[in-house]
Amino acid sequence: MLSSTDLDVIDRIWKGTIKISVRLSPLDLNIHHHKSPVYYLTAKRNSFLPLYYDDFLKFFKPYLNFATEQTFERLKLNLWLEFEDIPIKWNYPIGLLYDYLGLDLNAHVWNLKIHFNNYPTDFLIPQIKLDFMEKFWVNQIKEACYIQHSSAKPIMSLSTVDSSSLWESVKAHDFSQFNSIFYKKILPPVSTDLKHVPVKVYLPYSSSNFILQELVEPKDPETNLKITIKDVLNKWLPDLFSKNDPNYKYAFPLIQGIIVPGNVPICELYYLMTYLDGFLHICILMNS
Repeated sequence: MLSSTDLDVIDRIWKGTIKISVRLSPLDLNIHHHKSPVYYLTAKRNSFLPLYYDDFLKFFKPYLNFATEQTFERLKLNLWLEFEDIPIKWNYPIGLLYDYLGLDLNAHVWNLKIHFNNYPTDFLIPQIKLDFMEKFWVNQIKEACYIQHSSAKPIMSLSTVDSSSLWESVKAHDFSQFNSIFYKKILPPVSTDLKHVPVKVYLPYSSSNFILQELVEPKDPETNLKITIKDVLNKWLPDLFSKNDPNYKYAFPLIQGIIVPGNVPICELYYLMTYLDGFLHICILMNS
């Protein structure tokens, strides 16, 4: 069971935000406007950019050079965001995107550009139907559940009401509602009872194979000791994370914008810092 301290930590992480400015691409700007408008928002780290699409559209539609020719739905499906010529993956949580791009944690604003044309299908998953975000999230949470239990039964056994409420809690960013289902009906009460911990490790952006994912047990089967994040990183990235190095000499792990000490058990980190897609996303950044 989660303690009051655990719940306080999770609540603080859920309240994490990133200030974002979104500027309209000049290619989409109506000729009657001479300057691209900018939309400012404070986005939840533990959320997804498509959950803000309606707000973006309501603001930018009057400035678009083709808005009268396309429906609100079509504009939404063609919408994509860019950071310094890099298309932003809508299927990644916002905090993960920020950390994965290695951006300054002390920066005041994350500056993005918004497009409504020329969707980069070679880089981004196509947004085919209006419920694309929900369908993707459902698949992710099912995969995470299967890793946790070696079975998807806990999430597949949820009532229709609970399944709907879980997605609504994601959209509304309602931790108490999310907690009442994800933590109390899907996860086992004790973190060490997990079969495996759903973990993804992201290497620096320039890497070709930049996502690592393997099965991670909560305890070492030989010693029965809890496996730490340093143990995982040493196994997966031994050149960067040495067992004999008490500090992070070459690189460091970032989760939810926080540099995590190497001696923390991975299963405990999962319960405290998992994203709302059911995965513990760990970004690896190089020391300067």
